[in-house]
Amino acid sequence: MEVREAVRADLLEVFRVVGYVVADTTPNHGTAMGHIKDLAVAPERRGEGIGRLLLGEALGALAVDGADRVKLEVRATNEAARSLYREFDFETHHAVPAYYDDGEDAHIMVREA
Repeated sequence: MEVREAVRADLLEVFRVVGYVVADTTPNHGTAMGHIKDLAVAPERRGEGIGRLLLGEALGALAVDGADRVKLEVRATNEAARSLYREFDFETHHAVPAYYDDGEDAHIMVREA
């Protein structure tokens, strides 16, 4: 019984979602604008490069879709995420006060192709 439970626990870890990204493109004055709508990594798996991998894959897919600019919103206090986005050449375009439900500001970041 003990071995069976250990195997079951290992299988659950294999199929557990540890991160995801949601992105799309929309027409924008004759070009395609990419939008990273959400990127999340399980807290216990942060720092392993999962976010970097997901962001790279999303940017590749958006490029295939013809996006010449990509935008995203990020919490002003989320320095880890903002640092990752800067590694991928995103720059802060402007801030939006009280963007999130809890009143926190967002930074709108944009990456040019």
